[in-house]
Amino acid sequence: MNYKNGIFLITLAFIFFYVIIFYLVELNLELNLTQNLITKEQYSTKLAIIVFLLILLTTSTLYFYKKIEKKIILYATKQKASIKQLETINDFYNILQSCRDIINIAKESIKFTCDQFEAKRGSLYLVNEKNMNLQLLDVYNRDIDNVAKLMDLYSGIIGEAYATKKVKKYIQKDLKTFIAVPLISNDVVVGVAEFIFEEDTNIYLSKSDNIILKIVADSLRKEIEHTQNKKYIKLIDKYISFSSTNKAGEITYASNAFCDITGYRKTDLLGANHRLLRHPSVDASKYKDMWDTILDGKTWKGEIPNQKRDGTTYWADVTISPSFDYYKNITGFDSIRINTTDKKMIEKLSITDALTNLYNRRYFDKLFPQKLSISKRHNLSLVFCLMDIDHFKQYNDNYGHQMGDDTLIKVAKSLSKSLKRENDFVFRIGGEEFGALFFTEEIDAAYSMANGIRENIEELKIEHAFSSTSEYITVSMGMYIYQGENLDMDQIYKIADDLLYEAKKDGRNKIKGNI
Repeated sequence: MNYKNGIFLITLAFIFFYVIIFYLVELNLELNLTQNLITKEQYSTKLAIIVFLLILLTTSTLYFYKKIEKKIILYATKQKASIKQLETINDFYNILQSCRDIINIAKESIKFTCDQFEAKRGSLYLVNEKNMNLQLLDVYNRDIDNVAKLMDLYSGIIGEAYATKKVKKYIQKDLKTFIAVPLISNDVVVGVAEFIFEEDTNIYLSKSDNIILKIVADSLRKEIEHTQNKKYIKLIDKYISFSSTNKAGEITYASNAFCDITGYRKTDLLGANHRLLRHPSVDASKYKDMWDTILDGKTWKGEIPNQKRDGTTYWADVTISPSFDYYKNITGFDSIRINTTDKKMIEKLSITDALTNLYNRRYFDKLFPQKLSISKRHNLSLVFCLMDIDHFKQYNDNYGHQMGDDTLIKVAKSLSKSLKRENDFVFRIGGEEFGALFFTEEIDAAYSMANGIRENIEELKIEHAFSSTSEYITVSMGMYIYQGENLDMDQIYKIADDLLYEAKKDGRNKIKGNI
């Protein structure tokens, strides 16, 4: 049952109620007349009044029924129109959602909005992101060449609309009405729709009209952002070494730049672990610190060497951040790697001895105080070994300086092999003098390490027929084990140098330590 039928039945019920009341009153009057309680004249008068009231009530009820019926019909008509308008808006929204580029959005939008406003022609413009000028996207029911000729006029209209963010109306001499409507999304004008009417007309934008224009504006903005994002993603993929993993560390995404720098294909990386990039020189404690940090929900940053697919080394400044789900649970990790190999090469050249490729005296003077500070702060024993090749002057004098340089290179390689942990450092102090810095947990381990260095050099079996110590090249060593004493680098160096002198005095190819 609809509202109209319901009101009609209620009206009939009221009329029936009036008739019943009249019948009961009339019976009562007849009873009073029969019992001589009233006269015939009184009976007729009262009956006439009751009939008049009944006619008046029935007429009023029918009158109000007609009034209510009109309102109901008007309401139903408006409701039906609103539903139809909502369906139209929903259909239009779905159409724009299916559009995959700005041009298609413009074509669908300008035709639809012109039909809605009963405009004869129209154009849609986009605000150019680079210089804020307007660029024509699409026209409706018009020759594009004619539009181009009138661009100056349109730019003036649209420019003002853009500035004020309000609908602007202009009338030409030929009485054609031009309407410029800015398309606003997130409080930003993304474009302007311009409509032309054949005659002067009053434009009123209804609520549904504004919804339609908002849909157009939002669709344009989203597509602009989507286009920009695709461009940025493409740039990131090409130039930024980026990768993502799940919580287990398995690679779920790798950019092309990441593949280029590592030498791996995407098919090699996806599903694999970053362990395949791990460089053997990096201590396991560094990776433990990294995992402890990111599993705690924090960002880890550090510069580490990595190993390419072909085994070569590259350095990277790495930033790893955890990613979270809605409930703040860690779901994986995102990492950005900046290739710092060239920077490292330049740094290495500045701190490396050109002949032996060991660290030079300059870097020794810089690093030694830092290691002393770490030793004090963490209560670690720091070992400094000062070494000198025995009877090297005689070797140079008899075998020549070229052979002497070759020997220095071989000794340096032996030292590098003996001291290859992440916190082991070897230096060429000058001439045939070398230095080493490393941490130790036990005194005996320090002496064992130093003795291994000495033995490995002698095991090179570099002939030295002019040595009174051995038939091969040997080294003497002064070793100082620092355990937090109030000494600086120069004082420790002096003590180690004195211990080296004692080792030479005692026959060479020996180690002398302070403990």
